[in-house]
Amino acid sequence: MSCAARSCRKPAGFLSSLATWIVSTTVVLACPVCLGTTDAPRLTLAQRLVETDLAVLARRGASATSFRAVALVKGSSVPNREIIPEDFGAVGDGDPETVLLVRRSWPLGWSVAGALPADRLDWVRTIARFKRSSEMSAGDWLPRVQFFAPDLDAPTPMVAAVALDEIARAPYRAIRSLKGIIPGDTQARWIEAKGPPQRRRLAILLAGLDRNDELVTAGLRAVSTAQDDGVLAALLTARLEIDGPAGLSQVEADWVMAPGLSRTASGSALLAMRVHAEAEPELWRGPVTAAYGSIAIRKPDLAGFVAGHLQSLGAWDAAPALGAALVDGVLPEDAELPVLSFLRAAPMPAAAKAEAAFLARQRLSLSQRSSGSLDPPPVRPDQ
Repeated sequence: MSCAARSCRKPAGFLSSLATWIVSTTVVLACPVCLGTTDAPRLTLAQRLVETDLAVLARRGASATSFRAVALVKGSSVPNREIIPEDFGAVGDGDPETVLLVRRSWPLGWSVAGALPADRLDWVRTIARFKRSSEMSAGDWLPRVQFFAPDLDAPTPMVAAVALDEIARAPYRAIRSLKGIIPGDTQARWIEAKGPPQRRRLAILLAGLDRNDELVTAGLRAVSTAQDDGVLAALLTARLEIDGPAGLSQVEADWVMAPGLSRTASGSALLAMRVHAEAEPELWRGPVTAAYGSIAIRKPDLAGFVAGHLQSLGAWDAAPALGAALVDGVLPEDAELPVLSFLRAAPMPAAAKAEAAFLARQRLSLSQRSSGSLDPPPVRPDQ
């Protein structure tokens, strides 16, 4: 059945296809496994400090709802009046001696970022001077990860949360610099404890970096493939970290090609492969892109995921095969948009021919469908 003949189902297919494409091709430096592909985007406290024009360390004021600034974190001068924040949600339990207040520019107002001891003043001032994440190069991330690493298990909740948020947004290549820094018992505690999902994912990645085969193997045996919380992708990234490129074939057999796997499980494996290809291209890029090309042809229902990852890597060798599959109509509907996007980005004549042939077929299909004719045969790029 042609794409045109399925037009009654097109919105659902396009939404699924668009989601696949966004997850696979969004150009960010962050490690998608640690950050998570399903977590809602949010502005971190460090990012808020970078963006704000005024932040202070403050103590309780004359009333239960007011504060008085005692030290300037960022800005030109300390406010000489009591501050009444609009948001008290981050004060936490008890009555901390000092809290961090951050002013919003729009809508104008103050919010309580959380309890922060006075001895952290230099620390938070340093964060306020950071570059925006969008302005950072890959090389800028290594010192930032090293800055936050000692505070991943800090006793002050806000300090530990800021450290985790920023490291979770780092590229995997920078996260690899944490090898041997976090003890194995701490990794195990983070994996077992309830808390931010990115802490668990980070702990799993660290276990892989430290070659903790027992922990990773046990995690793969127990992982739920029904819940898309990023844990399986983290475990498979760790598995590949331990096994190296030689482990690709086993991950492909067990988590991509095995019968009965959910697309979530297979997608997690594909994502883990890409993380390594981006972090260490000289070692991983060739084997990963070869695996992707083979998977897309042998398992067409994953072609959309594969096309997105190949586009992100700028790997175009699979364009002729994917183009032929698109034109022949053997791809599922939700793979068509990401494969078409891949072909449009590929700097190859064969990709352009396949795109033109597919679009010509779609126009002819719509014309014949509107006139009640049967679907036309596929138009191959070489015809």
